[in-house]
Amino acid sequence: MVKNIGLMDYDVLRTKYYVAPNYDLSLVYNYLKQDKNLNVRLISSPSPANLEQYDKIYVFKQSQFIPHPSGFIKDYYKLPIEEYGPGFIDKPLRPFLMETRDMLPDCSCYNNMILFSLDKPMNKIAWKVDTKFAVGKEYQPIRLYETFEGEELKKDYPTTKYCLLYDDPVEILNNKEKWEYYQELRNKKHKFLFAHTLDISQLNDTNILEQVITKSRYAAFRRRMIATKLNDNINWLVKRMMGEKYRKLGMILVKLPTDSTPETCFETLLLMNYYNHKTGFKLNLRPMWDKGYLEDYDLALLAFRYLVGKPQYMSYYEYVFNISYLRKGVQKELIHTGEDRYEYIFSQYGMSPLLKVLEKWLKNHPQFEEHIFIGGSSNYDKQRRKYYDEGRSGFNIKPSVDNISS
Repeated sequence: MVKNIGLMDYDVLRTKYYVAPNYDLSLVYNYLKQDKNLNVRLISSPSPANLEQYDKIYVFKQSQFIPHPSGFIKDYYKLPIEEYGPGFIDKPLRPFLMETRDMLPDCSCYNNMILFSLDKPMNKIAWKVDTKFAVGKEYQPIRLYETFEGEELKKDYPTTKYCLLYDDPVEILNNKEKWEYYQELRNKKHKFLFAHTLDISQLNDTNILEQVITKSRYAAFRRRMIATKLNDNINWLVKRMMGEKYRKLGMILVKLPTDSTPETCFETLLLMNYYNHKTGFKLNLRPMWDKGYLEDYDLALLAFRYLVGKPQYMSYYEYVFNISYLRKGVQKELIHTGEDRYEYIFSQYGMSPLLKVLEKWLKNHPQFEEHIFIGGSSNYDKQRRKYYDEGRSGFNIKPSVDNISS
């Protein structure tokens, strides 16, 4: 009897965003497809009707930032599930480690879903496919190093000119032996792309970071960058981007400190905005989304939406001003930046409850004043002093999350 085996790329299924195949999933597919008693497929939908048809489901999760599937997939623990990948806690990379040790991945199981998504992008199960990644060439998926029975060993050797590398780029840069091996392969005319992002906050040395952002031989590393924290590496980068004639970097996604308070996340968002403006947006820090974490803290949620929008056109204060008066029903055409316009809006409608919340927060955190007004046409000091009366401000009013629509 033929058994149905489902392979789930949970990162893609959850985010509906596709950049590259999961290496270990593709390796397991290559191994299992050889068994004629197995029907092996990539899972395209998390619906119960789809999942209940499988006799076994192997779930692969790469990212540690995406929540566990049990909160996304109905009756998750009732399914015949096995979990694999670094995105899970204390789980192996894949099943059949011994059997697949000397094999290469077969990524063809992704083909149908990619073609479907490109052909019907509005379908509810379609992925947003990054068509600019690995474009124009056929890249061989390889992993240079892999831990096997507690020892880190070399795994794949590139046999084509163009290679999609599944090693952690931080490990390549921080480890001298791995860096020398990578350079040896480059000297043999191999061209590499990295399947995973480079976490620049985890680099051991700012000298390495400087090479990454300036030298052509490091171009593959800086193609997709993240920062899991705003640490000394980021502070160094900001100072360099302000003082040196460095080229504009691509977007760097920043992990918000959701292990702390929403207010700490708000402060982090303001700091990111400050860095972006101070470097003239040569540095483009954007926040990663942590669903469900910021909804109960209006100022932080609006700061998030401000940063993922077009922050170069106004200050955070001006953005909050716009949103707060749209909530009050003021016509969009009346809301513009500029002291005269703010004087008119304040005189006609008073200071909005949301602006009063921001003013109170700013009074208690004066060190963030520049962060809030940077990029705007004014800090509106005259208007704010005239219309902000702490004694009559009604601070117990907290804007409802239900009213946030922008």
